[in-house]
Amino acid sequence: MVAMGKISLLICVVLTMAACSKKAEDKPKAAEQIQAEKATAEKMVRDNPVYGEQIKALDKAKEAQKAMDALAAENTKKLDDVTK
Repeated sequence: MVAMGKISLLICVVLTMAACSKKAEDKPKAAEQIQAEKATAEKMVRDNPVYGEQIKALDKAKEAQKAMDALAAENTKKLDDVTK
């Protein structure tokens, strides 16, 4: 009977230690791996028959916005040169 009590106490201690112990943390992903996963996800979205065209249209809009920003900066510089 005493041995049974010691065994159950030992089991309780072991279970408590196992529950409170720190789990091994996953290693952080390397920047190259993150970039590769992102590129794969972007390719999957662009190839998607439902959303692919919308994503491509957004890409074109972003390119057009960059071109407009560059043109505005150029024209602002020209205006500044003229008004000096």
